[in-house]
Amino acid sequence: EGTHLHTELREHLLSRIGKYLADRDKRRSCRRLAELALKAILYEITVSPKPGLVDRFEPGSHRDMDYFTFLDSTAAIAARFEELAAAGWSFDGDPRGALPLLRAVGLKMEEAMFAATKGVNTQKGLIFLMGLALFSAARVIARDGVFRPAPCRETVAAVCRGLIRDELAPPSKDAATHGAVIFRRYGGEYGGVRKEAEDGLPSVFEHGLPDPRGELGGIGG
Repeated sequence: EGTHLHTELREHLLSRIGKYLADRDKRRSCRRLAELALKAILYEITVSPKPGLVDRFEPGSHRDMDYFTFLDSTAAIAARFEELAAAGWSFDGDPRGALPLLRAVGLKMEEAMFAATKGVNTQKGLIFLMGLALFSAARVIARDGVFRPAPCRETVAAVCRGLIRDELAPPSKDAATHGAVIFRRYGGEYGGVRKEAEDGLPSVFEHGLPDPRGELGGIGG
C-alpha cells in the first residue's frame, strides 16, 4: 500500500531472516545434543564386560534388569532429551531457578522409564545427570556460540548451588534414603551425586574419557 519506506521493509525482512536463522541454529544444536546423549547411553550399556553392572552378556549384581531392560528404558526417556536442551538454550535468569524446571521434566522421564520397565529403576540417576548436562551444554552454546567445557561445568555447578545444604543437611522427606544416612554419618565429603553435581561434575571434566571436546566441539561453531 506504499505506507512503509524501503528502509523499514528492509529492516523487517532482515529481522525475520535473523529470527529464522537463530531458530534453525537452536533446533540443530539441541537435536545434535539429544543425539549425543542417546549415543552416550547406548555406548555405556553396550560396553562389556562391566563386573557388577549390567552389560550385553549379563546383569551383573542385578536380578531385576538386563541389557534389554536398559534398551527399553533408554528408548522411553530419550524422547525428552531435546526438550531438556531447548530449556537450557532459552533459559534466562538465576541458574538456580532451572532446577525445578529440570526436575519437572525429569519426573515425566521417570514415569516413562517405570512404564517401560514395569517398575524397575534402571536410570533414575542418569535422568538427573543427563538433564543437567543437556541443559548446561545448550545454555553455553546459546550464549557463547560454541561448546566449551569450562563454562559448561560452571553452569552445572551454578544450577546445583546449595543442593546439599537444601536437601541433605536438614531433616526432610529424603532423610531415610541411603544417601542422606551416609551424609549424616560421614559428613560433607560423602554427598553422593548431589555433591558431584554441586562441584560441577569433576569426575567428568577432570577424569572422564574421552575428552568431551571431541564430540561437542563442533556444535554451534
